[in-house]
Amino acid sequence: MMSSQIIFRHRFTSTLLASMLVLTGVSTVIASRPASALSSQLTWNTVANFNDVPPGSPSGTVFNSFSQPSVNDAGLVAFRARTKAVSGAQPVRGIYTRGMAGSNPLSTVAEVGDTVPAPNNTGATFNEFSAFPRIDAASSNVAIRGQSSPVLSVTLPDLTTTKTGTSGVYVTTGGSLETGVSLLGNLPGYEIYSVPGQTVPTKFDQFPGASSMSGNTLVFKGNYTVGTSTGLTGDFYRDLSSPTNAVQLIADSSTTIPGSSATFGSTAPPSAAGGQAVFTGWDNEATPTAGGIYLADLTPSPALTTVASIGELVPGQGTETFSNFGEGLSFDGRYVGFWASWGGMKSGPTLSCPTDGNADLIAYCLAHNNDYTPQVPVHQGIFVYDTTTHTLNTVATDDTRFSGFQYWVYSGAPPGVGSGDSTMEPPRWRASAFVAVSGLSGDNGYQAAFKASTLDGVDGIYVGQGGGSLPTRLLSVVRTGDAGNGGFDSTAPAGQVVTSVGLERDGFRGGNLVINAAMLDPTTGTGWGGVYSTKVPSALAVEDQTIAFDPVTGAYPGDSQQLTAITNSGLPVSSYSIDSTSGAGVCSITGSTVTFNILGTCVVAADAAGDASYNAATSNPLTINVVLHPQVITFTAPATVYLGSSYTLPATSDVGLPVSYSVDTATTPGACLLSGNVVTFTSLGSCVIRADQAGSDSLGVAAASPVTVTMTVVAPPPVVTPPSVTPTPTPTPTPTTPAPTPQVITVPPAPVASMGGTYVLAASADSGLPVVYALDTASTSGVCALSGTTLSFLGVGTCIVNITQPGDGTHAAATTQMRIKVGAMATSVVVTPNSKNVPYAQTQRANARASFAVGTAAGKVQFRLDGRKLGSPVTVVKGVAVSPVLLSATKYPLWPGTHTVSALFMPSDPVRYTSAQSSVKYVVKKASTKLSVVVRPSFVSATLSPRGAKVSGTVTFRLSGKVIGRATAHNGVVTLRYTVKSSLATRVSASYAGNIFMLGSSAPHATYHA
Repeated sequence: MMSSQIIFRHRFTSTLLASMLVLTGVSTVIASRPASALSSQLTWNTVANFNDVPPGSPSGTVFNSFSQPSVNDAGLVAFRARTKAVSGAQPVRGIYTRGMAGSNPLSTVAEVGDTVPAPNNTGATFNEFSAFPRIDAASSNVAIRGQSSPVLSVTLPDLTTTKTGTSGVYVTTGGSLETGVSLLGNLPGYEIYSVPGQTVPTKFDQFPGASSMSGNTLVFKGNYTVGTSTGLTGDFYRDLSSPTNAVQLIADSSTTIPGSSATFGSTAPPSAAGGQAVFTGWDNEATPTAGGIYLADLTPSPALTTVASIGELVPGQGTETFSNFGEGLSFDGRYVGFWASWGGMKSGPTLSCPTDGNADLIAYCLAHNNDYTPQVPVHQGIFVYDTTTHTLNTVATDDTRFSGFQYWVYSGAPPGVGSGDSTMEPPRWRASAFVAVSGLSGDNGYQAAFKASTLDGVDGIYVGQGGGSLPTRLLSVVRTGDAGNGGFDSTAPAGQVVTSVGLERDGFRGGNLVINAAMLDPTTGTGWGGVYSTKVPSALAVEDQTIAFDPVTGAYPGDSQQLTAITNSGLPVSSYSIDSTSGAGVCSITGSTVTFNILGTCVVAADAAGDASYNAATSNPLTINVVLHPQVITFTAPATVYLGSSYTLPATSDVGLPVSYSVDTATTPGACLLSGNVVTFTSLGSCVIRADQAGSDSLGVAAASPVTVTMTVVAPPPVVTPPSVTPTPTPTPTPTTPAPTPQVITVPPAPVASMGGTYVLAASADSGLPVVYALDTASTSGVCALSGTTLSFLGVGTCIVNITQPGDGTHAAATTQMRIKVGAMATSVVVTPNSKNVPYAQTQRANARASFAVGTAAGKVQFRLDGRKLGSPVTVVKGVAVSPVLLSATKYPLWPGTHTVSALFMPSDPVRYTSAQSSVKYVVKKASTKLSVVVRPSFVSATLSPRGAKVSGTVTFRLSGKVIGRATAHNGVVTLRYTVKSSLATRVSASYAGNIFMLGSSAPHATYHA
């Protein structure tokens, strides 16, 4: 299974998510910090998180990964999880349950390494569980898909032995795990596992997706092969109340699609409840022309009832008809929840191959399906169908609130390599949408949970109610950016923020909603995650709506920035305004763009309209301090200079203001004299020159920090005079009178000319007589000027020069022309960061100095950081543009490592001047730390400097070189319970391993404090 998914947004962007929400490293990104979406109507409980140990595992073997969970009506939760590897042992991987109606412990269904249930004569054990578990709505029966080594050793008629069976679906109908269906249907004695309806016993090739349960009946999808016919598929069931019951057909590749003459080319894994099953089927899954969602009783040869079909009218969309349906259906025995699309308008994201997961699958994707752009309908939504009243209801569509409900994953089995996701289906990009439905008691309708991305670019889970007498509501449950601790997971470490959430089709039953979530502390890089449960009220009430601003940094007079405010509901912000507490004239707003006019305090506010689910809201105002633009001096000089020489000082300010110089007091007396910007070296010693720039309030620029350079004055090297040589005189030739002859003027090739440049004409006559230059009137007006032999290019166009030699009586006159195309003036831009090596979290900007060949550069510079735009283009002031603060896309300091800053200079007059681009790499270093250790009577403590969450990590304590324990730093402080005699205190040492932000450090000995 690949561990990356991509959500499709109508704005042609994509976001990577973790399908298993693995948090062994930092792999997810916080898109923003929105207002908290946690509903006041919901109370969350932890099913399992990174604190929990699988039953029977050693202490410290804690979970670090969870799949999407399933839940039954009584609140029993089933989920797949794994742990970190501890002490070199393999991680624990398995299927677990926990009842949330009371204080119930975790229970194990199966783990990797457990023996596969009978039939199994090889002692085979599970090596993977390749789909999330699904639990029956009305019982504790769980279905899981398991992979193993071959389970049977079989003697063939020719007396050779073969091993067979590597996969199956296993269930807990009797309390313990038993085989529901396996790849053994072609073996004598195991016909109950055969594909039904075949003339000879035929085995299944694989069971894609997650199988479902209805009471004691297993409902599943199976792929199989008959003769040379490959790619056959269908949905099936098996009643496990008797061990002799065989697999029965619901629909397969030979079944006619209701209302069509075509047969099913593909079916999706089914969902079951109340003795019925629903599934999605198509004539052609890639480009369907017939198909839909179908309902069947779990009885032999069931009739298919159409729930929704391609070509059917979409409720609320006029004459638009459905064009496709999602695979993942949710079914509670009455209501069917599903994703669907419609309309002819299509677009798609560019899907890049995953970077983690199965190596063979990644290689196949890179060779065949990288940067794939699917064409999918733009219009899509979440719907619920009532099988009792036969009514179809709209839960949510892509409108002014939501941008999409579809997520993409690359999966399949690469041909010929024997390694993939074990589905035996060809690798390809697959789209999924996530919805779960729970019917309300009586005829009060339904509630549906679904995963979606809103127009503000935030993923989340939402719950809507409708279909009955209750008012229609659509509330946000949890969104990425919500705080993990303080309402969602009370045991999550402080600072954890939700980065991704997961929901499956059986995740909402009897009002019990279960999800999985991954979290991250953006400061420390530490992760957290778990499976969580809440009880949704049977009638949702109107929620209060809140608004939160993204922070604004680097506010300077004359600059403009785009404001971003996000609501907890996902509804769009309707307007931005200047708050009454803002300083007079400090800033102004047009739309969502704030312009900073003068120094002072700018306070902005935002408003959002309400709807049937949310009250209208006004944000807490955002205060922005408008300050002088920082200024940096760049000053270089040679390390060694010669006595008696002079040097023109080259210091520049990054904003173009003039720099002043002075001789620093550290200079050796008499070593140098300063006159303006020229320093003369008058005595041996050290000459230290200081450069200052006082800033300008009128230009909104702060004073620069002084910069000094030191030049060592040394004696010049001795001068070596070469011996003189008397040249041999050249004989004077006897003049001759040439015969009259025609002359030819040779003209060099026309230069590549640009406005602002010059060119020295160098035509010559073969007679040796001087040529005469003049501009032809056919030249483009104002394009060039001629002074002697020098052409100056003043504009863009064609410059024509007439070249003549009038003759001298012995030579005939000659004439020719030079035509020069004059293009736009070449420009240049040089980008430099304040420093190429900066510690983590130190404020950093980039400076871009733009120049024309002639004159002062005017225009704007677009900065990019690691290929990503840094805000809007910045206006060049006196040849220099200063970038916004170099922050990550999530508005946090850049992580240690190499980063690239580039600048694209765009002249104000692009016809007369060319654009220019350059880039520079610089390194963000890990910040240094300092460690001190104190021994007290009953414990040892260590303090890391600087203090703070960034210095989390492990500190190892040693006594006389022997490890006595390890502890984790919290906000820079570590405590280890250990008794050390005061006489041995100085023998205690400690070492800090560091983390992705901080360098390690050590303390060679401790001090003792009573």
